[in-house]
Amino acid sequence: MDIKDKIIKEALELFNEKGIKFSMDSLARKLNMAKKTIYANFPSKDELSVAIIHSIFKNIKDQEKNIMNSDLPIIDKLKKVLTLLPDNINNFNYGRLYELRSMRPDLYSYVDDHFKADWENTTFLFNEAITDGVIREFDMTVMRNILIGIFQSIFDPYSPIENCGDYKRTLEDMVELLLRGVIIQVDEKKQKI
Repeated sequence: MDIKDKIIKEALELFNEKGIKFSMDSLARKLNMAKKTIYANFPSKDELSVAIIHSIFKNIKDQEKNIMNSDLPIIDKLKKVLTLLPDNINNFNYGRLYELRSMRPDLYSYVDDHFKADWENTTFLFNEAITDGVIREFDMTVMRNILIGIFQSIFDPYSPIENCGDYKRTLEDMVELLLRGVIIQVDEKKQKI
């Protein structure tokens, strides 16, 4: 691991513990490194903060690439892609991302842009599932907006969803409900729903 990656890893841990208010002094202590060395790699805390957020989303994209290249059935790929969470930090506090909304709107905008962009793989998987006859056709823009709402609700500290504790399980349940619905499948000849 090079020095930049080491700084980002420890800064991510501090961000998870203290939010964006973590200090460069506490980071230097945690790394047992001079602040001068940190600033030589990241000229400002802003640049380091962007690198932290970038590392979270890069981790997710790397996982997504592995899923896309796997031999899993299309629905399993879809479920896995839709429930990806960063695995480069244990017990990530998603509320920390939401804190950026009021404390650092510029950084929150960067996070929000990531949620709203780069849906190519997800769209591809949905279209493949439709083509394969595994799911019915739907408006992809509506689906994307629903999914963005799900993701945003998970790290909103004022949402009851955020307070459930287990982000992965909650996300899996929400995606399962979205993909399968809540209607019990019945013989269409007996009953139209």
